[in-house]
Amino acid sequence: MNEIKVPIVINEEKLSTGKKIFVAHCNILDVSSQGKTFEEVKKNIEEAINIELEECPEKIDLLIEETQPVITFVDIVKNVKTSSIIREAAH
Repeated sequence: MNEIKVPIVINEEKLSTGKKIFVAHCNILDVSSQGKTFEEVKKNIEEAINIELEECPEKIDLLIEETQPVITFVDIVKNVKTSSIIREAAH
């Protein structure tokens, strides 16, 4: 089989202990993994994706048919008034 480029997202996060970890997620397959380093999480997510595709080979079609993701950012401005209205409505 030919290689397929699988888009993943990797975030650096902090545990409640303050320890940093890396978390990877493949949105197309809904597969996640973690690792202590960037290299470890890449290895772990690759392994998790391969296991998912071995167990559910029909999901390979998702990777072939899926369009490339668009990565962008939005600017968020905290509006204290709006935030407090939302919190009050939730109670």
